[in-house]
Amino acid sequence: MPIKTITRDANGLIEGVSYEYSPSGGIEWKAMVPKEFLYVNPDMKRRDKIEKEYGKSYDQIDPIADKVKDADLVILLNGLRHLLHLRGHNYVRLTPTQSTIEYASVNCEISFTPSFESEGRTIIHQDNACAHQGNTNNFAQNYLVEIASNRAFCRCVRAFLKINIVSREELGASIEQEAPKSVMAPAKQIKMLEDIMLAKGVIWKTISDKLKSENRFSEAYKSIHDLPKDLVFEFIERIKKIP
Repeated sequence: MPIKTITRDANGLIEGVSYEYSPSGGIEWKAMVPKEFLYVNPDMKRRDKIEKEYGKSYDQIDPIADKVKDADLVILLNGLRHLLHLRGHNYVRLTPTQSTIEYASVNCEISFTPSFESEGRTIIHQDNACAHQGNTNNFAQNYLVEIASNRAFCRCVRAFLKINIVSREELGASIEQEAPKSVMAPAKQIKMLEDIMLAKGVIWKTISDKLKSENRFSEAYKSIHDLPKDLVFEFIERIKKIP
């Protein structure tokens, strides 16, 4: 397979990518998030209100077609990684500032490459996040630094790009317990995972054993078809790195 090189123009934009622009002339970064990285907030306390507002049952609401408000949406980690790739960066630096068995806080610093939006300057932006027993649950409570790192990364990217959609990593414990159907990976992403598994000689047991070792396995996961989309995308990237 030929190597696809990434070239940026004088405005700092990737050549060949169709960017969406706001009325002010800047990039509408929210509009650049692929549909598969968005889902409607699953909080049961808000579900009745959301269903009444959009006139559909929760499972039928389409984040894009139904023009769901930012306050009612959740963005996946890989959606923000996608935006960071489009925007361009020099580095991402994650620094734990506190870590105990019950509490962790992390600072995320990202150096964004020059673009027309930054007047040709490199911009360094920072944000912080924490994870503790009160805002995590299940397996996450064993990985407080990792959870705080993901949260800090999401906040840093969201704040810099003015994305007002909360990330899944930032949701509180009561909401994290939900696993809505809309989070399930589309067929094409499942096929991508199947193809990369076949190419690298990875079987389902390898993935399930890995999830169990990380305390992230659910009895609902009978095969890769049962994995939520964030895990599908994660394992596509992890398996790609296997020599």
